[in-house]
Amino acid sequence: MSIVSKLKKNELKLVAEKIGLTVPGDAKMIDLKRLIEESDVFKEDYEFVKSVIEQVLEEVKTQKSQLNGEIELERLKLERVKAELKLEKLRSSANNSETSLNGGETEASIDFDTLKEPIVSDKMFQTIDRETAAHINIRPSGDWFRPLQLEVPAVNFPRYVDEIHNCEPYQRELKDNQIESMCFLVQNNEILPIIDKCSSFLKLQGVLAWCVRFKEKNPLQITTGNLTVAELSTALLSLVRKVQSVYFTTEIWCIERGQQLPDSINLLTLSPFLDERKILCVGGRLRHSNLPAEQKDPMLIPNNHLICDLIVKHYHFSYLHTGTEATLANIRAKFWIVNGRSKVKRVIKQCIECLKVSAKGKNQMMADLPSARSHSFRNCNLSIEAVLVKGEDNSKLLNWNLAKIVEVHPGTDDITRVVTLKTGKGVYKRPVTKIVKLTFNCN
Repeated sequence: MSIVSKLKKNELKLVAEKIGLTVPGDAKMIDLKRLIEESDVFKEDYEFVKSVIEQVLEEVKTQKSQLNGEIELERLKLERVKAELKLEKLRSSANNSETSLNGGETEASIDFDTLKEPIVSDKMFQTIDRETAAHINIRPSGDWFRPLQLEVPAVNFPRYVDEIHNCEPYQRELKDNQIESMCFLVQNNEILPIIDKCSSFLKLQGVLAWCVRFKEKNPLQITTGNLTVAELSTALLSLVRKVQSVYFTTEIWCIERGQQLPDSINLLTLSPFLDERKILCVGGRLRHSNLPAEQKDPMLIPNNHLICDLIVKHYHFSYLHTGTEATLANIRAKFWIVNGRSKVKRVIKQCIECLKVSAKGKNQMMADLPSARSHSFRNCNLSIEAVLVKGEDNSKLLNWNLAKIVEVHPGTDDITRVVTLKTGKGVYKRPVTKIVKLTFNCN
C-alpha cells in the first residue's frame, strides 16, 4: 500500500505543493495520487517524501486543534449571549411586576376602608410570637396582638390611594425587586493572537516592538526611524513576561509571597526566582561568575507554546542548521526551555533542509554470484613445509616472524582454514588470514 493512499484531498495538495509539483485546479484525488507517485522526487527520494507527508499531517492536526479551540470559544460566546438574554428577561419580568402594583390600588383602598370602620379597634388578630411582633412593629395586648396603626382615630386614616402609598407602613413593607444575578466566566488562555500569525521569531519581536513604541508614544518627543535595541529588548521582555504569567502562574504566585514551591512542580531543581524585571529566571551557583547576567540566569520558557518553537527555529537557522547539542547550547545562553533537549530534537527533525542533507543513499542491488566463483580458502596452496611469514597485529610488517607449516587442519568440507606453524620462538596455531605465503623464483 502506498503512503499516499490514506491521505485526504487537501493533504495531497499540500504534499504536492511542498515537493515542487504543479497542482491543477480541478484535480481529483486519484489524479493527485498518480501525480505524486509518478513524480521524480517520489521515485528518487522516497524518505524525503515520507518526511514531507508527516510534516503535512502534523500541520493539519495543528490547524484542526486551533479550529476546535475557536469553535469552543464561539460556543462560549453563544452561551454568554444566552445568559445575557435570560438576565434581560428576568429584568423585564421584574419591571412588569413593579408596574402591576397599580392594579392593587383598589384592593388596598378597600382594605383600608374596612379598617376605618369603628369596629376595627375591637377586631382581634391571630396570635404570633413576640420576636415577629416586634419586627413588624406590633404591640402585644394580653395574649393577642393588634397593629399599632389601629389605635389611631379613624379620622386620621389616609383617605386616598396617594396617601396610602406615602404612609410609613406602606413604604416600609414595599421591598425592592430582587433580580437574579448571574456570573458568566469565560476562561481564555490565548496569550497574544499575533504569535499564531508569525512564523519567525525576529518578525514577532519586531511587531511587538512597534506596538510598544506606539503605546509609549510621547507627543513632545516623537521617535522616528528604525527600531532600537532597547525597544526590541522591551518587546522581548513583555512577551516572555506574558507567556510566563500564563504557564508558570503557581510558581510566580509562590515566589512573590515568599512561599516554598510545592513538590509537584518540576522546576524545583532549577531554583527559579523573579528578577528585578519580574521575569522568572533559572537560579544556580554562578552568581560570582564573570559571565553576562543573561547567561548566568537565563529566562524560563515553557516547551508547550508556539514561542518555544519560534525560538528553537531562530537559533537553528541563525547558526546554519547546527545539531541538537549545539542548538541547545546556543539557546541556553539566553533562554532555558523546560525539557529543552527533547523539544530541540523534535523541532530539528521537522527541518526540511536538514532532512535533505542527512538523507541516506540507496544501496545498489548486486547481481547473483556466478557458478564458477571459487570458494574461499579452497585454492590457497598451503602445504606442509611451505615457508611463510606469520602476521602480528601489534608489529610492523618488516618485524613479522618467518615460519614453516608443520601441520594443516582441514575442515569437514576439506577446506583448510587453520594451520600449525613453527618459528624460531615456538609452535603456533594460526588462521590462514594471519599468514602470508612467500613465493620463490627459481631463476
